[in-house]
Amino acid sequence: MRIFTLMAVMALLNSPAWSQTPMARINVAKSIWCENQKIDFGNQSVNSDSFVWYMGDGTVYYTKKTKHSYDIDSKLDSFTVSLVAIDKETKQKDSATQLIKVELKATARFEYKTISIVCLLYPKCENFVSLDWDYGDGETDIKYADSITHTYPGSGTYTVKLIAYTDFMCNDTFSEDIVIVDSFESVGETNTYQMTLYPNPSAHSVLRFQTQEKTPLTFFLSDQTGKVIYQQEQTYPIGSHHIELTPLWQGAANGVYYLTLNNGQTSYVMKAYKSE
Repeated sequence: MRIFTLMAVMALLNSPAWSQTPMARINVAKSIWCENQKIDFGNQSVNSDSFVWYMGDGTVYYTKKTKHSYDIDSKLDSFTVSLVAIDKETKQKDSATQLIKVELKATARFEYKTISIVCLLYPKCENFVSLDWDYGDGETDIKYADSITHTYPGSGTYTVKLIAYTDFMCNDTFSEDIVIVDSFESVGETNTYQMTLYPNPSAHSVLRFQTQEKTPLTFFLSDQTGKVIYQQEQTYPIGSHHIELTPLWQGAANGVYYLTLNNGQTSYVMKAYKSE
């Protein structure tokens, strides 16, 4: 009797109806991913030879394995992925689901302007919870503000790196080489605009410069702390130009000031000494 029962069970296990029952299994490395990150969806299903993937965003695949990414608008979204495993011979099927959470990727960006050894940084970041600054001179910071002022030890080229973090490490990194020029000779830059200042020191100094082509320039007059006293953006035609300082620093204290011409890539800086 026992032998008959064992043989019956073995026959049942080896029958087509039993052995071909599909079992759907999804294999994915984790449940939380970043926006537009390519996700590998593995398939560990058994007893099946046809598959349908429903990705939860309207996308359907008919392959054994698949890769997919999600584009979202909210900070955190979720999608239910379904895999249907089918045995073509018996027409039997099974399904499995996997919840996928997707977080917006952070955006790390900044703009800047330099005034002698002072650099003014303007972060343009999105979808972040914290920031990490590396100013390229050994100094780091974690602050966020509309404008961040950093003073460098001297002339040179510094690589500033900014990392924007999110809750689930959908981080972004942005870096930029910043040229700090205490005077245009100090980092090997030629005096591109042939800048001269006369008289200096004086309360009536005149900055003169030359342009070899039509050039958009930003002029800054700033004090030793980096505070901008006057700013002017103008496109100069080819030729000689001058800027009179008398009306620009009228009422300001005597002392050292910085005159900056910036062409969007490099700042050319001269020291001016105001003295009545």
